[in-house]
Amino acid sequence: MNPAQVRAPYQRQWSAVRARLSVADELGLDAVFAQLHGAFFIASIRRLHKLYGDALGITDTRVTVDVEAKLRPFADATRNEMRMYVAKVVASVEPDEPATTEAMTALLQPLADFTAKSAARPDAELSQAVETSVEATPNE
Repeated sequence: MNPAQVRAPYQRQWSAVRARLSVADELGLDAVFAQLHGAFFIASIRRLHKLYGDALGITDTRVTVDVEAKLRPFADATRNEMRMYVAKVVASVEPDEPATTEAMTALLQPLADFTAKSAARPDAELSQAVETSVEATPNE
């Protein structure tokens, strides 16, 4: 794994290792590892990879669904609170008072920075998908 993958979200790390293990399986490299006295090493990687996936809830579909179902209300509530915050900040702007525009810019800058940083990450496609789903979610 390269340094960028170490900083990647945990599921991407797990997927990168899974891809490498799949290639090793396709090429029959377990026999090569055994010849190099590395059978224990590759077996340990496979075991730890499975445990890591279990901990992330990736290897058990039932767990993944349960985690997503449990987190959905919190994600929705956070999204709604952010919408309310942005609406209130924008509504506070008075056209004849430039200071209110400056205050709005300062208050919304962290959100703009986060959005820009998310778009610049390697998993920008995922971020874009999340932003699209946020935009598509009707206001309540």
